[in-house]
Amino acid sequence: MPQGHNLPSVTGTDRTAAAPGLSLTERRKAATRMEIARAAAGLFMRHGLRATRAEDIARAAGVAPRTFYRYFSSKEESLAPLFRAGVEKWAEAVRDAPADLSVPEALRHAVVQTLTPGVGVRPESMDWVRALLRLAEGSPALLRV
Repeated sequence: MPQGHNLPSVTGTDRTAAAPGLSLTERRKAATRMEIARAAAGLFMRHGLRATRAEDIARAAGVAPRTFYRYFSSKEESLAPLFRAGVEKWAEAVRDAPADLSVPEALRHAVVQTLTPGVGVRPESMDWVRALLRLAEGSPALLRV
């Protein structure tokens, strides 16, 4: 992982990069997007959203600013792959709930699988998720992402 961030890998965040049916180029692009997202999250956590520039994120991810802007139009948008991975993990947990569960029980099952530290996610990952969601509360641009 490039220098500058230590965002824990959340179960499910690297699935796109390993997804069958995607070309090598598509898998590499997905991996680059995720590395940039992790770098952004780490910098936002340490320095705050306002103090972090897109150029800082690019440097931390080990890519050129031009590469950053090829993938994302703003620093806020760079978190989209992390948020998308969380949504995909949630949807998968709902789909994978036992068929005999009622809808409320299936949703409860998904909560346990995706949001319970030590069950479906590492405890330190939940700290990151909470902090990033708190950042989003104070930023209309990040909330849109």
